[in-house]
Amino acid sequence: MNRCSEPLNRTKGETMKKDAKRFMISVSTELFERLSVLQTEDYSQGSRNEMLVDLIRRGLESVKHSAPLTETKEKKE
Repeated sequence: MNRCSEPLNRTKGETMKKDAKRFMISVSTELFERLSVLQTEDYSQGSRNEMLVDLIRRGLESVKHSAPLTETKEKKE
């Protein structure tokens, strides 16, 4: 198995889909520091990528169970 082309999904012990996409984001210094602390405390056994994927997945799940995005967006404006 080539780890670069078939990265492991450590939570399930199976390979990730081949259609995984990459993207780049920029974060503030404050957010970077918070993510670094979180990685040290809660995600020390995994990679930064695995931590970010888990956090994004959790965030999407929490949004799914809360108010629709259109309502949230209107409230902020």
